[in-house]
Amino acid sequence: MILFAKCKATEELYQTLFAQMDVHVEAMDYIKKLRIEEDIEEKAEKMKAVYDFVRSVDRLVCYCLGREDLTITEGLESKEIQWAEVKALLNLEDSSSEGLLTTISKLKKERIDHGYPTPATANNLVISTDILGLASENFSLIPSEIHILRKLTDWVAKELPELITLADLYHASGNVWRPEEVLWSDL
Repeated sequence: MILFAKCKATEELYQTLFAQMDVHVEAMDYIKKLRIEEDIEEKAEKMKAVYDFVRSVDRLVCYCLGREDLTITEGLESKEIQWAEVKALLNLEDSSSEGLLTTISKLKKERIDHGYPTPATANNLVISTDILGLASENFSLIPSEIHILRKLTDWVAKELPELITLADLYHASGNVWRPEEVLWSDL
């Protein structure tokens, strides 16, 4: 009888331990899922910031060329903007617009999420130091596409040296292109 009671107690202990292990495994799976979701959200935020930078520069370039109602892609396709003008303005060496347009298109297509980065991201993202790193880490860009992004950051630094953050770029492009988020009070 005592042996039977010990076996039953041991079996109950095992069942309790296995049940606790199942709970721990479920908890670990849930934590892992949350971390993956956080990583995806963080990557999406970074991708939105890079694309938003390019989109803002795109609008500023068109504004400088007297076509604030267009994007570079629209202007080149409609021939209302000439490649030579864009090339000279941005100090690009490319003989055709293909590299720039491919880079813009790739950034747009590879984004995980649409929309704008948060005000905190816009305020903290330093154009001259952060854009290229974020683009390299979060998009599948080839060296020539990174080079084009470098030209865009160089253009902003040269033409608008007072712009330090993405939020500054929003304010500079406010009359040209004003995403709803520019109206955030904490920008």
